[in-house]
Order: sequence, then structure tokens, then C-alpha cells
Amino acid sequence: MKILRSCLYTELGSPLFATKHKISQMVNLEYVEPITGIYKFGSKRIPWSYKLVVQCLKLWMETCVQKMKNKAYCQIDVCINLDHGKGHSRISANFICRFKDYDGKWCKDSHSCALGNARCKKDNAQIIEQTFGGLLDEDLSTIKECEGICITTTARSVKNVMLSTDPYPTADNTIIPIEIFFAGDILLYAIILGKEGGARWWCTY
Repeated sequence: MKILRSCLYTELGSPLFATKHKISQMVNLEYVEPITGIYKFGSKRIPWSYKLVVQCLKLWMETCVQKMKNKAYCQIDVCINLDHGKGHSRISANFICRFKDYDGKWCKDSHSCALGNARCKKDNAQIIEQTFGGLLDEDLSTIKECEGICITTTARSVKNVMLSTDPYPTADNTIIPIEIFFAGDILLYAIILGKEGGARWWCTY
């Protein structure tokens, strides 16, 4: 099992197995199927995979809705993290739902998930754009265009989670707003601004 875990970690860029002592949360029995592809960068082939942020967020929110009793979520923060190391460009997301308890203190429910990776020795703007970058941009644009997350109720009183822009039969009166954050190093910041290689020390000013 140790060798299998190590091989999968090297190939996919994220661990797939955890012991019962390390499992912190179970997200239903459903899963988000990743989108995969291969990008040819010069003479090198770069395999990559990506899971849609919107689908991952909805799946986790549905889990929270089934568990929550008196929690009234007021804000959802989505933090996208991208970093490179050990031959992989990895992208992950942190979902944070904020609510107030009985004493009026702010509390949170949070979840971290791996979104995808590209197997390359060194990433740049072109590699990110041609692998998971375009899908990530569409995902974040979809989230920004909507007002937030709304909880819908079916005819059988089953609660589902949808974006406010999605068609839905019946919705609760509240729409939970979403804020998007991005975390990365100076190189990623320069790439986002379109100034990759603009200065020796990645100066953005």
C-alpha cells in the first residue's frame, strides 16, 4: 500500500488515500469527475487534470445543508491556491462558510479540496492557460456573474444547492453571497498581471 500510495502521489500530484485517523470529512457518496488532457509544450507532453470549482462547491454545500440545523450561512469565501513543486503545478480550493452562533460570534465551516494539476518541471503563463487555466477562468467568471448560492427545495422537500443564476423551481428567500480570493507566489501574481518576465525580481510596480 505504501508503494502504491507513493506512485499515485507522484503521478497525480495529490494523495488519494488516508487512514481512518486522518479522515476529517466525508462528502456524500457523489464525486466530481475530473477533466483530463495532454498539452504539448515544445517536445514535452504535459498531462493535466481539473475538477470544476462550481461542482465541487455545490457538492460540499449540499453536504453542509444536510448536516446543518440552526446554522444560517451569511457569507461564502472561495480561495483558489496554486503552487508548483516536485514536478507538478497544483491547484486547490478552500471553501469557507461563515455564520453566527447563538452568542453572535462569527463561526465557520471549511473544506479543502484538490482541483487539479499539470505535470511539468516548471510552469509559466502559457502552460497554465493551455491546461487548466481556461477552465478555471470560466469557473470563476460564472461565480462572479451570479449573486451567490441559493438553497432550493424540491417537491419531496429535498434541499439542493444552486447558483442564483441557475434555473430552479422553488428557492428559499436567502441568497448567500460569494467572495473569491487567490493565493500564490510572486511569480503567479506577475503572471496574473501579464508581467511574467517583466523584471529580474518579478517587480510588479
